[in-house]
Amino acid sequence: MKKIEAIIRTERLNEVKEALKALAIGGITVYSVSGWSKGKEESLQWKGQPVVHDLIAKSKLEIIVPDTQVSDVMNAIASNAKTGSHGDGIVLVIPVERALNIMSTKDGDLAIT
Repeated sequence: MKKIEAIIRTERLNEVKEALKALAIGGITVYSVSGWSKGKEESLQWKGQPVVHDLIAKSKLEIIVPDTQVSDVMNAIASNAKTGSHGDGIVLVIPVERALNIMSTKDGDLAIT
């Protein structure tokens, strides 16, 4: 099993979510996050004064999948989150040692399907 974490542009979340549904992913957790990377700072105005925002709002997705679905999920996220501009995001894959579904008490891959 693997945990896939993705930081994407919030405006691309619906496209990514629909692509993951099409893969019959068992579940997803989404967080509103903010951060910075090597990109440009965002300049806005507040009460007529320029304000620099170096923390940009993004969405973080967490998905636990069997090893056999990792490539498909990564490709679905990347192809649907991509705008071709800096700041499109990143996808990380992290090993999961074990999972237990609390309601059903199913263990391992059965816990996430």
